[in-house]
Amino acid sequence: MSPVLDAEFTNWDDPDYIYNNLLVTDNNSVIAIFKEPTRSIYTPLTILSFWIEHQLFGIDKIWVLHLNNLILHLFNVLLCFFIARRLGLSLWGAAVLALLFGIHPMKVESVAWLTERKDMLFGFFSLASIYYYLLIREVSKIALSKYLSLLFFVLMAMLSKVVAVILPVLFLAIDYYLDKELKVQSIKQKIPLLILSVIFGLLGLYFASIYVPLEEPEYVLSLSKRIVLAGYATSVYVVKLFFPFNLRPIYEFPFILEWHHYLGFIFAVLLFLSLLYSYLKRYTVWVFGISFFLVSIFFCLQIIKVGHGFQADRFMYLPYIGLSFIIVKWAENNYDQYRYALLGMLSTYTVFFSYSSFNQTKVWHNSESLWLHQQKYGGADKSTHLSLAEYYEDVNNKELRLQSLLRAERIDPSDITICNELGKIYLELYNDPKNAINHFDKAIDLDKTYAGIYVNRAVALGKLGEYDSAIADLTAAIELKNDNEDALLNRAVIYNSIEKYEEAINDLDSYLTLVPSSADRWVVKAQIHMKLNQVDQAL
Repeated sequence: MSPVLDAEFTNWDDPDYIYNNLLVTDNNSVIAIFKEPTRSIYTPLTILSFWIEHQLFGIDKIWVLHLNNLILHLFNVLLCFFIARRLGLSLWGAAVLALLFGIHPMKVESVAWLTERKDMLFGFFSLASIYYYLLIREVSKIALSKYLSLLFFVLMAMLSKVVAVILPVLFLAIDYYLDKELKVQSIKQKIPLLILSVIFGLLGLYFASIYVPLEEPEYVLSLSKRIVLAGYATSVYVVKLFFPFNLRPIYEFPFILEWHHYLGFIFAVLLFLSLLYSYLKRYTVWVFGISFFLVSIFFCLQIIKVGHGFQADRFMYLPYIGLSFIIVKWAENNYDQYRYALLGMLSTYTVFFSYSSFNQTKVWHNSESLWLHQQKYGGADKSTHLSLAEYYEDVNNKELRLQSLLRAERIDPSDITICNELGKIYLELYNDPKNAINHFDKAIDLDKTYAGIYVNRAVALGKLGEYDSAIADLTAAIELKNDNEDALLNRAVIYNSIEKYEEAINDLDSYLTLVPSSADRWVVKAQIHMKLNQVDQAL
């Protein structure tokens, strides 16, 4: 059994896409799914699949979601096989291509990470589109009904993931490979598909511009440096086709370009030049394979900013088909000469890829395994420690949560959220108000407009008996936010404890206006009225 079926949710995007997503958990949200993006990324078909699973099985049946991802991947393996056959590979050649597609370790992230249902559906409808196109292109004139069916598959792919806008260009690459040339009629035939791609491409750019702030490092870098990074990422992907090493969820964005980035860029330039040379020499297999790869990764390289990250394993779900096709086609043509060497390499890679993928799947078991792996192979940035701290909070491991937050603080001592969370841990879990106050002081020095921190510090001051200081903090919190329920309630409690009953009643009145259903607070208010001999008000 695949370890993926025992995996849990992770706290990396799964909450926003699945179990905390109202578009998924709301029983009447189907229309809204097609109206609203998730995190400003328009993937309605992906969200609809989660909604259907929620309706049929409930969101807590995590194994069902993982099983569906795995089933989709197996369907994609089959589609890859049939496509390879239509492209002229032998039975065994197509089987090898499908095998490499199915077991390559770079595919694990797309299959094991539930949020990447996007890749599974995008891959399925993209491959279905390619296979269907290969079926209908053989006639001289494609019937309208068949063209509309092709349009449907392409649309479904785009509704799964906007990067499917590259499909019409892949169809042109197929035309070139099979016809040995690119005909004007073939280009004209793709115009409706290209128009659909432009529409979805602009839609994706619009949503991305909303979600990704312009001050992020990807925007700060000049276009020339983004192109260098794109070339570097391309070269890394090519190397990892053969040697998938040091795989991890996040590849840190380099603020400063170093020698290996430029070396990778040079390699990518050579790859592009090899494409031009192959075109001039009419090496159609090479032109098709390299163009399939480069076209498929173009929008993932962030030359045109369409999302987060300049490099990710999941970006290689489809692109490797192109490079693998070249390898398998060469192996077919040279099998008799290098039979034993090729069989040995195939056996070695099958074992190596299978073993690596099996182990890589374990990385995605839960948030802890994911972020500990990131720490081991990618270094630990602030977000990694915070993600671990979030997981340890969920499983109530206060010691490991504290350690993760302290590591995050060492990386960024000026993060207000970290200071506040550390203060809360020392206060609530370790009953150490003095240490808590030190962190709250630091947070307030960094931002004096965060009302919640004043409330937290007031609670700590109250535990030390410093009621006047606590009241001052709570008053400051109320001035920052008039309807601050926590501040009103805590100030009422302190006023009551120091026998300022009128002030306590006033705060309770304000609190109960905001939270009239709080029965316990009505009882407390009545008790205070009794202390003042105000029997009528108590009743």
